[in-house]
Amino acid sequence: DFEQLTENTKLDFVEFHLSSDDLSLNPNDYINKERSQKIGCAVHAPELFPKDHVLDLASFDDTYRGDSVKYLSLVLESTKQINDLFPLTKKPVLILNAGGWSENNFIEEDTKQKKYELIRDSLDSVSEIAKDINICIQTMPPFPWHLGGQRYHNLFVDPNEIKSFCTETGHNICLDISHTSMMCNQFNYDLYEVIDSLAPITA
Repeated sequence: DFEQLTENTKLDFVEFHLSSDDLSLNPNDYINKERSQKIGCAVHAPELFPKDHVLDLASFDDTYRGDSVKYLSLVLESTKQINDLFPLTKKPVLILNAGGWSENNFIEEDTKQKKYELIRDSLDSVSEIAKDINICIQTMPPFPWHLGGQRYHNLFVDPNEIKSFCTETGHNICLDISHTSMMCNQFNYDLYEVIDSLAPITA
């Protein structure tokens, strides 16, 4: 879409929200280098991959989590390819929905902490590929919609947990105002206070 959307415009920034199919494409075949030289960029990772695999870096299923890490590695490589065409962006942001949902109810606090640890381990495992990329986990709503059904999101919903994770790991977040507003409505937080609280760790 880059060619059509940037023609006759003066955009200074674009975000590529990838699908899993996009990972097999060569960005050089689609991006006009004359235009991209003057524009900043970010990338949003796909959430859905082949065979209805919803990315989950916190899955207790080692095989499923391993597949998610492999998919994330492909996304990181694609992000590098895209960013090579946008020299104004020295360290691109990769927006990531990292996982941690459940099907029937919210999970217990101790289980939640184990899942945060798994996300930390998963991100550590791709740290070499990601050294020139700013992986930013998106703030999530309490009730996501996956594959035609409502789920329960457990991670990167509560602002205090988000701050703790980012302080401990050095990661930033993508503050999704809509998602966070839904969290505030559900759990009786003040949106403006949450935004002020999360602003220092927001990319």
